[in-house]
Amino acid sequence: MSVVATGTNLTYQWQSGPVGLATYTNIPNSGQFSGATNSTLTISNIVDADGADYVVIVTGTGASIGSVTSTPPATLTVSDSAPTITGQPLSRFGGTGFFAVFECPATGAASFQWQAGAVGSGVYYNLPNSGQFSGVNSSNLVINNLVPSNQLDYVCVVANGGGLGDQ
Repeated sequence: MSVVATGTNLTYQWQSGPVGLATYTNIPNSGQFSGATNSTLTISNIVDADGADYVVIVTGTGASIGSVTSTPPATLTVSDSAPTITGQPLSRFGGTGFFAVFECPATGAASFQWQAGAVGSGVYYNLPNSGQFSGVNSSNLVINNLVPSNQLDYVCVVANGGGLGDQ
């Protein structure tokens, strides 16, 4: 998390507290926290307990003596539940020049990446959002103007902060 402040001789102290309670305590520069007294706070190896509201107190000297607390707080939501695909994409058949649409409905999904690979190989590569392919980062993949080389296995990788879900 980062904050931008102007003034002279600025100091920073990041704080955290339970979501919505507006009660905060200083974050130490130790363990998984670094930059607790800088303009950028870094949290490594995030765990459920890190889900909280975060504010920073910026103090300055000179013409603007005093301190200010960032508002509103930045809320970190931690999700350790991997997403779930709720309906598997179905095989499609289409003739040259037609189009095909694959659907991958999922719960708890933050990102989608459609991939393709040779039939039965189990090796897949990310599809680009260009040419024949659109929606490669969404739950719906569209392949326009089908050609014989589109006869591949297609998978959708679904992920969120809790990790990878189904494929």
